[in-house]
Amino acid sequence: MNYRCLTPFVVLAWIATAPLCAENFPVIPLWVNGAPGFTERKNEPEQAKDYWVKNIHNPSLTVVVPPVGKANGTAMIICPGGGHRELVFNREGIEPAQYLAKLGVTAFVLKYRLAREEGSPYKLEEHTFADIKRAMRIVRSRAAEFAIDPQRIGIMGWSAGGEVAAMVSYRPVAGDPTAVWVMKAPCARAVMAFPATP
Repeated sequence: MNYRCLTPFVVLAWIATAPLCAENFPVIPLWVNGAPGFTERKNEPEQAKDYWVKNIHNPSLTVVVPPVGKANGTAMIICPGGGHRELVFNREGIEPAQYLAKLGVTAFVLKYRLAREEGSPYKLEEHTFADIKRAMRIVRSRAAEFAIDPQRIGIMGWSAGGEVAAMVSYRPVAGDPTAVWVMKAPCARAVMAFPATP
């Protein structure tokens, strides 16, 4: 499949075809020891009910890979919406990831910290921005592991997730090739962006 054909209209087709229940998928924490400055909250349980997840203090990527022999080297990071107060994780994360995987796209669903949740210590331009940059760098730095072309990594977001996606789509987020720490080196900018809803 030519990744240039991944228009928003194709992406939205998952609504009619995606399964209604999520499976167990591999999860990659963005920081092994917890988010900087908040490591003591790493193991604090998330809250999940009905369609939403919140109280996220250990941001992560959930990986949904294509069937064997189907992968085309393209990857997509998916940012669920929820007004920065919660994440609509299954419907706007896992389900579109499953649909994209059927098309050969390796999908990564981002659980990011919520800046507008009641009592949240996080700021959108600081902590949420750090999460999406880190997510993009993890995917790009591990491209060989997932058989991904590092120049074919896109991002899509739903509602508030579209705002998160835009953070690494329209502003300078270059890597640091001189960094000793490998995760600072890869560029954090997406090469494709699909804000699915306003």
